[in-house]
Amino acid sequence: MSNANPLENRTYHQPIWGKHVAREFYHVQHFERAAELCEQALGRSYLLTREAQIEALRLRALALARRGKTDDFYRCVEQLEKYHERVAKRNAKFLRGFKLRWEGKPDQAEQFYREAYRLGGDRNFYVLRELAQVERHHARERRRSLPGVSSESGNRLFIGRPSRPWTTSKR
Repeated sequence: MSNANPLENRTYHQPIWGKHVAREFYHVQHFERAAELCEQALGRSYLLTREAQIEALRLRALALARRGKTDDFYRCVEQLEKYHERVAKRNAKFLRGFKLRWEGKPDQAEQFYREAYRLGGDRNFYVLRELAQVERHHARERRRSLPGVSSESGNRLFIGRPSRPWTTSKR
């Protein structure tokens, strides 16, 4: 009995299924395979709805960003920007911010997350999560800049009453 993944080398005749499987590969951090499956699906985009095309571009760009494939990443974002749908515009802004945060530039990423928020991101978990990450970064930096705060205590982020700290470090 083989332990090989039956989905690994399969070609999907319906591009929508390739996109769905690509999402599963992305979630288990097989980013290269996820990007390949999205590319295959987009190669037959005439069989996809516009919504599915936008989702495949978003997922492919995320996978490419995590693999460090900058040129291909920006090609996906540029393709998203050609769509007139608000969700495509929001995804393009979000992805630009994601890439910057991934590169360790949360201050620059914030502007794109805020633009994504204005394009309907107030109802989008991913945009809200990334804005929270940026705010957490700012709070940590503010805490570290307080006089008399050691670098170790600067890693703690207090929310609400000081008697109930939520920490960013493991205990």
